[in-house]
Amino acid sequence: DPLPLQHALKQLDASPAEAVMIGDSINDFKAGQDTGTATIMVDWGYHQGVDLAGLGADALISQFNQLNELLTNPA
Repeated sequence: DPLPLQHALKQLDASPAEAVMIGDSINDFKAGQDTGTATIMVDWGYHQGVDLAGLGADALISQFNQLNELLTNPA
């Protein structure tokens, strides 16, 4: 459900283009997609056996240090 993410954006007075959804499950991916934010998936955590690489997220990372690189040097 994208509602919590949309609520957070509203509280922060931020647009979806200014945000990034970072998640470890298909539900996180769908929330980011439904909200219109960039979506970065992590390949550890609560993915319930779903192949996260096949979802079409903006990025898939294996380590936190990759997140910093993505956010400071977007493609």
